[in-house]
Amino acid sequence: SGQRRSTGRQVVSTQSTGSSGINAEYGGIEELHKVYPELLKRLDDSSDELRISVTRTLSTFFEVLPEDYDREFYKAHLQYLFRGLLVHLDDPDQTIQEAVFGVLQKAAKSLSEVPDRSHRKC
Repeated sequence: SGQRRSTGRQVVSTQSTGSSGINAEYGGIEELHKVYPELLKRLDDSSDELRISVTRTLSTFFEVLPEDYDREFYKAHLQYLFRGLLVHLDDPDQTIQEAVFGVLQKAAKSLSEVPDRSHRKC
């Protein structure tokens, strides 16, 4: 568990390198899919500063989604991510609520720009 906590904190600290740094460092979408559950756990951290950093990192997650991101294929990942975020909309700290809402807005915008491949022809 200590290793997982440290991994989550390391990921948050990479947020400051910018979106291309995260994408390159973690090797694409599969690596990002491995990281976001750790980020969601950090939203429960006792440090509000860390929690705000996590929301910035999660916003970056949505910024680096590739144009060919298949929403239908990765539906389970998106559902898990949205459920994890929605829980924090009623956080006691309004700053956290607003930051999480900002992530959800970023996600909606990013995902609306990704083509819907669920109706593609075989």
